[in-house]
Amino acid sequence: MAINIERAKSHSRLHFRILASILPIIVLMVILAGAVFSLGLRTVSHYANERIQDDLERNSRELYNLCDGALQSLLMEGLAATSSEVRLRKGNTLGRMEEYARQHGLQILVYDLNHRILMQHSSLAAEKLLSSGEHGSDKPFVKLEYEGSEYYVRQTDFDPWDWHIVLARDGKLYMEFANTITQSYMALGGIILAVSVMLILYFRHVVHKPIQTIIAAIQDNGLPNYKGIYEFEFLSDVIREAKLKEQAKQIEMSYQATHDELTGLINRREFERRLTSALQDIRVQPAVHTIFYLDLDQFKIINDTCGHHAGDALLQQLTRLLKDKLRSHDVLARLGGDEFGVLLLDCPLEPALRVAESLRQTVSEFRFAWKDKMFAVGASIGVLSFSDDALSFDDILSIVDGACYIAKDKGRNRIHVYHPGDDELMERKGQMDWVARISTALEENRMVLYRQK
Repeated sequence: MAINIERAKSHSRLHFRILASILPIIVLMVILAGAVFSLGLRTVSHYANERIQDDLERNSRELYNLCDGALQSLLMEGLAATSSEVRLRKGNTLGRMEEYARQHGLQILVYDLNHRILMQHSSLAAEKLLSSGEHGSDKPFVKLEYEGSEYYVRQTDFDPWDWHIVLARDGKLYMEFANTITQSYMALGGIILAVSVMLILYFRHVVHKPIQTIIAAIQDNGLPNYKGIYEFEFLSDVIREAKLKEQAKQIEMSYQATHDELTGLINRREFERRLTSALQDIRVQPAVHTIFYLDLDQFKIINDTCGHHAGDALLQQLTRLLKDKLRSHDVLARLGGDEFGVLLLDCPLEPALRVAESLRQTVSEFRFAWKDKMFAVGASIGVLSFSDDALSFDDILSIVDGACYIAKDKGRNRIHVYHPGDDELMERKGQMDWVARISTALEENRMVLYRQK
């Protein structure tokens, strides 16, 4: 009898300790649900602002592209000097902008440097839009209060025509968006709270009962016979989702490590890896590959005259043109500032030269328009074909780089093909070797200066 009483007391103490250990979990779950709910409500405004900014940026960009397309059309048709045609095209462009604003529920105002209104599709006062647009020219957007309503205003400029484009969106749309998010977070907070309660009950089942059974079995000198503690299959979905997110993150990081951010082409490191792979494949499967080293002529003039933004725009436009001239499995890479590499797999010298001439001609015929200026550029190209691994990776890059500089030395905008025994390339290599030797001698203080009277 005394043993049974003592065992009953022991079980009571066990119940109390297990319940006491579960209580912090209950409190933690409730706090977590409240924190998520509070954080969700605090981020509603942030999400709404991001939505407003994204919409206005997209609309501004599309309207700018609409103007730019009209300007490029004028330049390509050779009508830029015809004032009547320019006015007609500007009028058509303003009409298309008004139609765009009507379709997308925007209010729009276009004015020039003299604050002369060129087009207005808005129920708001022009003075309000003008003042708000100027204040918002360097911001994602500004808020405007008008007759008891709230509007979001953004200004973008089309410099070639000295146009200022002011866009306004009614804030009611975003208030509805914010209310939807708020309701969603309230529902999410309720779901989390309900799930927390269910998890607490489940934990009590899978933790409290197994521990109680195990301890009771040990006290009775027996073995536990319970498997509920392993019933956590619902966690597999969470683990799988986390794994997929990690894989997506790894893919994005891998892309950033192998591609040029400006042009989207592969970078120098990835180009060198693919060239090395091509050299290794030759040992197994004989083939003829050709490599180009392409350097733009007169690119520095555009950077110095118009700034790096113009240079970046030029590189992006030329990248699209060059890709269109290559096969889908050819490799185009940006190796440096204005330097590109091309690897033509399974392509002998003769057809490769036709490709090189096509690239050179494409660059030569391209005209780059920036604001009120027009520029022409050229391309100097070094070419090398290889069909075995007699040349190392460093040899190939050195040769084709040297061939490119010989093309520049001969007058630019031309192609130089390397052949074994190329005297011009050997001469340049010798000159570069002397430059390295002289630099080393200067650093090591091995140069002596003499004077002859």
